[in-house]
Amino acid sequence: MSLIVNIFINNIMPIMILVLLGVVLGRKFSLDMFTLGKLNFYLFMPGFIFYQIYTADIKASFLWICLFVLVLMFAAMLLCRLIEKVGRYPRSIGNAFLNSVLFFNSGNFGLPLITLIFSGTPYLNQAVTTHIMILLIQNTMMNTLGFLYADSGRMHWKQSVGGVLKMPALYATVLALLFNLLPFRLEPLFFWPAVNYLQMGMIPLALTLLGIQLGRTKFKMGDHRVYLASFVRLAVIPVIAFFLIKLFGFTGVTAQAVLIASGCPTAITTALIALERDNEPDFASQAILTSTLLSIFSFVVTTQDDV
Repeated sequence: MSLIVNIFINNIMPIMILVLLGVVLGRKFSLDMFTLGKLNFYLFMPGFIFYQIYTADIKASFLWICLFVLVLMFAAMLLCRLIEKVGRYPRSIGNAFLNSVLFFNSGNFGLPLITLIFSGTPYLNQAVTTHIMILLIQNTMMNTLGFLYADSGRMHWKQSVGGVLKMPALYATVLALLFNLLPFRLEPLFFWPAVNYLQMGMIPLALTLLGIQLGRTKFKMGDHRVYLASFVRLAVIPVIAFFLIKLFGFTGVTAQAVLIASGCPTAITTALIALERDNEPDFASQAILTSTLLSIFSFVVTTQDDV
């Protein structure tokens, strides 16, 4: 019971407070979601991605973790496309469903949870670094494939690729990896505080935007697709991850950190992508809220499973 209470207080409540503030502000004022979304995508998100990747301690051994995440995402993609075909979902719903399962909240949910679980142990640094590598791959794929999936069905693939190539988050990832490998550090330079300010602003802005979107969303309590997406994200994907962990030979802290990450709720950025590309933003918002609330209980299993 104490684990559930800890997760709720330390992970769910801070997220919900900012989301609720967004709901209140969105209903009280006529806020321009388009402008706020542009601020997030073109300013705060690239700053967050650059900071997280640049400050990560990247080692060659962590390439196996990157490969693991890619294989897990490929398996999730195949499963989602099968569900889409069997359920005869419209392509727009199928793509929103796919994004809600494929991309999980590894940043402002998974990372604090990992820190909470391993706090006070000698394994904290290893667990956090493992999760940072997962965050790196997730951010890269979310800001490329996520947009491609949101765009497909509405425009030609060449237009989708062109749109992705215009997203600064992609270049922030490449630059961060490049500077991470260089022998000199950027922290002493005059512009580093600005990067730090941007990365600190991304999470509260993203959560507030989610709240504004939720406040304008017409909830369909009977939409089984939302619950199915949450079930696949929180229950099925961790099971697939468990077998892949055995296949890759991960053990100890690395195995536990990877399994916990695989059970994170849907990434908040998926709602921002859906809003930016006008691809089922209501479905995306409901999937985030549902999976986040249900993750309180699913994490009881993933955080105690002995892999």
